[in-house]
Amino acid sequence: MVIDYIVTIIFYLLFGLFYYILGLSASFKKDYQETTIVLIGFFLHTVFLGLIGILIQFFGIQWYLFCYISIFWFIACLIFSIYKIKKNHIKIFKNGFYNFIKKYWFFLVLILIFAICLFCNAGRLWADNLTDDGYYLVRIANLPYANNSMVIDNMTGLSLSGVAVWNIV
Repeated sequence: MVIDYIVTIIFYLLFGLFYYILGLSASFKKDYQETTIVLIGFFLHTVFLGLIGILIQFFGIQWYLFCYISIFWFIACLIFSIYKIKKNHIKIFKNGFYNFIKKYWFFLVLILIFAICLFCNAGRLWADNLTDDGYYLVRIANLPYANNSMVIDNMTGLSLSGVAVWNIV
């Protein structure tokens, strides 16, 4: 279980670095702050995937095509970034990695605090999700057959014989 948390933290750090490198390689002629570079990389990566995802949903195409396009787009962005960095001799961290950490230490500590809070509540989140899913699954299954949606007990799916919140109020 602890290994999963460590792998997740490493994954998010590497994915953030991917956005940073993609944004840096796409905007190397301008002098942007590091946070702006990450946003450029994020938007460059996700806008294309968002548009493709909307089109795939709109036309009812199988989801695995989107999966393959996502993998291809990730690899294409990575190759583009490496090519631009090599070709233009771009320094990934302008003032060095240590100065980057020194400048953004507060955000890294904040991310660590949020991650610890999330990990401490993981069991509670899973437990609440189980009851929440059951509630909405029963609701979705029973609504088409109900004469009045206000008289269905969504936890059990049984009719309450006209006793509902709107009758009491």
